[in-house]
Amino acid sequence: TNTETMLVMTINDPLIHPALLDPRQWADVDLYGATASLDREAISGAEHHTPDRKVEIKHLKLDLRFDHERRYVEGSATFTLSPINDGMTHFELDIAEMEIESATLTSVEGRGAGDPQKSLGQAVGPLPRRLEFATLPEKLEIELDRAYARGERLRVDVAYSCSPGKGLFFVEPDEAYPNKPRQIWSQGENEDAHWWFPCHDVTNQKMTTEMIATVKEPFFALSNGELIGVCENDDEGWRRYHSDKSQP
Repeated sequence: TNTETMLVMTINDPLIHPALLDPRQWADVDLYGATASLDREAISGAEHHTPDRKVEIKHLKLDLRFDHERRYVEGSATFTLSPINDGMTHFELDIAEMEIESATLTSVEGRGAGDPQKSLGQAVGPLPRRLEFATLPEKLEIELDRAYARGERLRVDVAYSCSPGKGLFFVEPDEAYPNKPRQIWSQGENEDAHWWFPCHDVTNQKMTTEMIATVKEPFFALSNGELIGVCENDDEGWRRYHSDKSQP
């Protein structure tokens, strides 16, 4: 008679669910019991909460020129937005190490036909109209020309330039990797998008987006959404790629 002896290793790690153990041990463990409950100390430090929204951003249009040689971005970010509550006189965007050239109110649409009319003051002068703004540590505060009501739709254009330290990366060959392709690519998670364009850089703001990216040959631009147009910008080899993302 042949006798076979099998060594079975027992794992007693509270972080491993029994379902992940050796299947030969499944008959000896409760697969449907509660998972590990470990006593842990609370994490020290200040609590971080998602900030309240003053505005609902409905659409963001970026019209940018990317200069690989200078590691530089310039152009505009245009926001279509509505106040969350009546009486909005200013709002903030997240920015980091940007040169803000201007903030301009380019259009205002009234409330919907079924909404009650509320006059919170008339706009002064024709559109487009320059707005006052202030740059704070990692914030851009834009003062509106009057108080706006919930349901009104504004379009605000922010012209800016930057050499991003995060969020957008300029890749080129180096001594270690002489054949590395030249690239410009973005990585905004978790909160690094505001290093290369003004935005509400948290996850509680959903919007449709539009990207107009101007790059110099031999670069081409690839963006989320549908590519709806490519055109030559000038005789110096700049090319303009227009993409639209119709779903938030």
